[in-house]
Amino acid sequence: MENIIPYLAGYADGDGCISCAYQSAKHLPTLTFGVHSGDIGTLKLFAETFGGKVIPHKRNSAKNRQMYSWSVSGKRASEVLFILEPYLIAKRIPAIAASLFKFDFPKNYGVPQWQREARIYAANVIRSFNHRVTRKA
Repeated sequence: MENIIPYLAGYADGDGCISCAYQSAKHLPTLTFGVHSGDIGTLKLFAETFGGKVIPHKRNSAKNRQMYSWSVSGKRASEVLFILEPYLIAKRIPAIAASLFKFDFPKNYGVPQWQREARIYAANVIRSFNHRVTRKA
């Protein structure tokens, strides 16, 4: 198991995506982490290690390669990114930002204002990272 985590982190660095989308009802960003690939074996390894499902995508034509995706969201995404973060290189910044998402609040209490602000800040960091312009050398 100890060799699987660095392998999955490396794979996630290349084909993974850390993102935030806003829930319209609560006006809070939701954390999502996923991997999109044609390698179903590796995606099944993500699912076996961290939970979640591997979902096939509809092919546009018979000559296109079959693609799959695996993802987790919310608290589980935060937990997975915490485990992978020490091994991440390309996606370390959004993984660290994702650590600002906290989930252990009483159900009847709701999300406190400080956590709302932390999630919005983290979502902006993740969004900025995902929309950065990479320069050619």
